[in-house]
Amino acid sequence: MRSPERDGALCRGFFACYNALPAMKRLFCFFLLLFLSAACAPEVVVSDTPAVKTVAALTPYLPAASTGTPPLAEQSTPTALPAQTSTPRTHVVKKGEDLGGIAFQYGVLLAALMEANPDVNPNLLSVGTVLVIPAASGKVDTENLPHPTPVTVNLAPVHCFRGGGGGAWCFLMVSNPQEGAVENVTVEIRVIGGDVQLSQTVTSPLNVIQGGGQLPLAAYFAAPLPDSFQAGASLLTALPRPIEDQRYLPVEVSGFEAAIQPGGLAAAASGQIILPGEEADASQVWVVLAALDGGGQIVGVRRWEGSGHLSPENPLPFKAWVYSAAGSPIEQVLVWAEARP
Repeated sequence: MRSPERDGALCRGFFACYNALPAMKRLFCFFLLLFLSAACAPEVVVSDTPAVKTVAALTPYLPAASTGTPPLAEQSTPTALPAQTSTPRTHVVKKGEDLGGIAFQYGVLLAALMEANPDVNPNLLSVGTVLVIPAASGKVDTENLPHPTPVTVNLAPVHCFRGGGGGAWCFLMVSNPQEGAVENVTVEIRVIGGDVQLSQTVTSPLNVIQGGGQLPLAAYFAAPLPDSFQAGASLLTALPRPIEDQRYLPVEVSGFEAAIQPGGLAAAASGQIILPGEEADASQVWVVLAALDGGGQIVGVRRWEGSGHLSPENPLPFKAWVYSAAGSPIEQVLVWAEARP
């Protein structure tokens, strides 16, 4: 094995001697120098093995041996979900509705409906009151609420009359051919002309239509309206009044008069409401007036609400005006009344 120090010393000595020789001898030595230069070059080692980066050896760490059983991770017990309960239905009272009709609509007993709403006075039911509807069979099926089929009532043709502002009043008469009374009668009145289609849901002005009786309905359609249009109506609801129902009192109209004013466009109606027999006092009283023209068509409707006290001993007087919306003179005025204890 050569030593780099030894090879360097030999090379230096050779060059010193070379410089001291004559020219011819230097030429000889030049070829000798080429041979020795290989000895003076550093040794180069070629290897097929790639360079490997040295990494410090890892010293494994052995944890101390456990002297006991490790505690189990605390597992949270899920809180039990509350049992599903029936979602209570609610009903917002609309004009003309009462507890009996609402109970029939949802297929529940009137007593159950009153028990579910102890703070509601059944004789003073206000529009907008929110009622809780009890379940009929312990479970409420909110996907299939009952929709009772209306009982048969007759709808007369709709007659509409334009007003001065461009709108129109539409009237029709609803007749009850049943022997028993019906209640909660609602009708959809439609006006169709050109591309315009309008509709209104109208409730009868009194809650009950007696067997063989009738009541007028009215709807106002505001301007603008087509120059020419047709009007029609379809029945939405009409429920039979329960036979044992005691929500209404059998009132009568006494001394009724209708003073038609000159020109026939207005009439002053007056009379008094009486309670026959020994009926309970009434807390609510309504009077409905219908003005008819010479052809028997309804041209005006008015509802009067009593504010006085009605008892068998004290009749309740009333006076109200009814006007012709058709511009045709009034020939006759009809009257209906209703009272609740």
